[in-house]
Amino acid sequence: MGYRWKVQCSTKFTPFQLMFGVEPRFPYMLDNPIAADAVVDDPIWAEEAEEVEKRMQEIESRVKDKRQEGLQNLEQAQEKQKVAYDLKRSGPAYNVGDKVLKRNVRKDTRMGGKLDER
Repeated sequence: MGYRWKVQCSTKFTPFQLMFGVEPRFPYMLDNPIAADAVVDDPIWAEEAEEVEKRMQEIESRVKDKRQEGLQNLEQAQEKQKVAYDLKRSGPAYNVGDKVLKRNVRKDTRMGGKLDER
């Protein structure tokens, strides 16, 4: 739960936000939690059904926007990480005449000769 509710550096969103489109909340954070014995066929629920439908559509559009923005943030973070990695990493620099170790990988996959000196 701690991982899902923490803002990630690369996406700048919580995984919960990217999944569900809303800020995560514990039940104790709600102003009016729904009682477990509430009846769905109640007339009050019928009126609220339209509001719930509108809210779900808003959340759906918000989820798409947040996911797109999170993807852009992730790509920017990956570019920064690549630049930082490339600064520390340099490719092998061989000159003509340098001695290198050559290993025959094909020979390692053959059956037999496993006790031979490599």
